[in-house]
Amino acid sequence: MSAALHFVTFLSFAVMMAPYGEADQRLPAPQNVFYYWIDKFVVNVSWTWPKPNTLPQNCVVKFEIRQKDKPVTRVEHKNFIEQYVIEDFTSNILELSIYSKLETDCKGWNESEPVKQQIKPPKEYAELVRDFKCFYLSNNISCSWIPVDPSEDLKVSYRFAGKMEEDIQSLKVCEPYKMKGRNDCYLERETSRETLVLVETETRMNTFKPKIAIYVPELSINETEAYLKLTWTKPVVGERCTWRYCLWYKECGNKSLLCYDINEKPTVDIPYKKCCGYEFQYNISTDNNYCPEISSVTSKVIPYGTTRSCISTANVVAIIFPIIICFCVTLSFYCFKKHKKIFGCNKFDPSIIKEFLNINSNKENLYMPQQGEHTDTCTELISTQEQPILTK
Repeated sequence: MSAALHFVTFLSFAVMMAPYGEADQRLPAPQNVFYYWIDKFVVNVSWTWPKPNTLPQNCVVKFEIRQKDKPVTRVEHKNFIEQYVIEDFTSNILELSIYSKLETDCKGWNESEPVKQQIKPPKEYAELVRDFKCFYLSNNISCSWIPVDPSEDLKVSYRFAGKMEEDIQSLKVCEPYKMKGRNDCYLERETSRETLVLVETETRMNTFKPKIAIYVPELSINETEAYLKLTWTKPVVGERCTWRYCLWYKECGNKSLLCYDINEKPTVDIPYKKCCGYEFQYNISTDNNYCPEISSVTSKVIPYGTTRSCISTANVVAIIFPIIICFCVTLSFYCFKKHKKIFGCNKFDPSIIKEFLNINSNKENLYMPQQGEHTDTCTELISTQEQPILTK
């Protein structure tokens, strides 16, 4: 009875654990990983993979490559070709993690454990040049740099980015010439593709993607009524690109920033105050997903006009005219007061009323002017001791 109980318990446990046993099956990891450099930019990584006999025929397996700061890549075959420059490496090491990955739903199978592969550059990395600058010209690209060690024999080469055979074979040597302490070289131009640069000695190297700029386009400024018309020359590249013009300017010392997206004639109108001095500074860059990233350096400060008194004729009239009116009114009151005997009657004395009433009480003694005698109606009617107006 005890043996039968143990058998039933073991059978039950086996049945319960069977699904977990299937779920824990992992694909085998890639094996025998090795790599070689096709050129100084492109590496070929290969491996072997033993397919399990128990893997169902309908299961499709691919290989997944994961790496730092790069998108995940899946390949069907047992090799991986990729393009790198030195900045993709960390301490002269590039690490890849390669997985066996199920493309279809295969019940009971999971992805493999990763196999890690460290890749070293073809030569030891070294900073051989500094201040590497490139500018688009009408037909080619002008690049210049300063050697870190002028005594070293440097070889500078370039080609267009790509992993195809024709890209790899397109490597060209740059023949530099010296100018103002810098080495200059002209590169072939193809704006739709990135350019890769290789700088090397016998034992060391550096690879990178140079940032290619354009020279600052020239700016002309014209007055048009109440506006300043700013017009730039067209860039030598990116005819079909939308360009973003960012303009910093001062108007009477007040700073402003304006950015314009322009894909045709590069012209901008800004309000203009004739009494203000202006300062302009600008740069341009591509602002379009269909164009490569291209930008210019920032221009020098361009002055226009001078700041001066900003009083218009209307303001002068509005300020001066009331002052003149007030002055004239004040002067008129002064003149009338000073020459009151000429412009009008003298000040009336109220005491005359009382004396006038006394005169009416004694009419016979009132002095009456003789007929024909001239009398000034504005004569002051104030009695004096020398000439009394009443007689007895």
